[in-house]
Amino acid sequence: MLALLEFWLYGIALACMLFSSLRDIKTMEVPDFSSYFMIASGVGLRLLYSLSIWNFWAVLDGLLGLAFFSGVGLLMYYGGQWGGGDAKIMMGFGALAGLGLRSGLFPILSFIVMLVCGSLLGLAYSAYHYFKNFKKCNSQISSMLREKRNRILSAFSWTLSLILIMFSIFTGTLGFAVILASGLVLLLFYLSIWLAAVQEVSMVKMVSPEFLVEGDWLAEDLKIKGRVIVPKSRTGLEEREIRRIMRFYRRGKIRRVKVKYGMPFVPSFFLGLLVSLIFRSRILIISDFIRMLL
Repeated sequence: MLALLEFWLYGIALACMLFSSLRDIKTMEVPDFSSYFMIASGVGLRLLYSLSIWNFWAVLDGLLGLAFFSGVGLLMYYGGQWGGGDAKIMMGFGALAGLGLRSGLFPILSFIVMLVCGSLLGLAYSAYHYFKNFKKCNSQISSMLREKRNRILSAFSWTLSLILIMFSIFTGTLGFAVILASGLVLLLFYLSIWLAAVQEVSMVKMVSPEFLVEGDWLAEDLKIKGRVIVPKSRTGLEEREIRRIMRFYRRGKIRRVKVKYGMPFVPSFFLGLLVSLIFRSRILIISDFIRMLL
């Protein structure tokens, strides 16, 4: 019966994530009813199962999962990494998958796989836009590298890498780890420049205020005659801010708004969960090994 419960819980999670992924890719919005359905289904099915066996560990596990992944979602949302819809989908996943108290914390391991998939998809997404706008992106990279702040960071990165190598030579500890560390310093710097340039060229657009929706991220503070009307924020535009922008738009004081768009995250959630379920037995073996070490 427990296996049947998990079948339905993870089946609902996959179905809702797939549906939300398609909407996220097409409209850059995640429907709220999908995440609400996930939360209601997770808590409801777990409660029914607990009542049927008169043991409430299943519903407790679901509530703990909801609490934990709500915390993760809110942290990523207020950190400016996810939109509100992404955070809600993660809450729904927590309610359905639980915390995994009796399954080797499998949901947490699945979340780690989701993050890995998100990173790989993010690089692929950026690479697609880079080659699509090859000349503009290269021009933007050259422009950003000439900026005073980035020239200082570039000099710092090269200096730090050389210090690591020189230190290892003088101490006689030159090895793969030191070379890897010095290379990683440079890689992270130039990767950040590359990602920022691709975002500026391909993911920042001037749009009419009529097309703004809640959660859109301003690329810069919205100003009129040097006065900030709506500041950019990590959490995106709120409904009251959109109404304020529309008032100025109707008066003819604002024509376009600079908005920053990001990569759809829900597809990485779906892909990560699918991969986790396919390789569940191997992931649980890794979990057991980690617990033995601890």
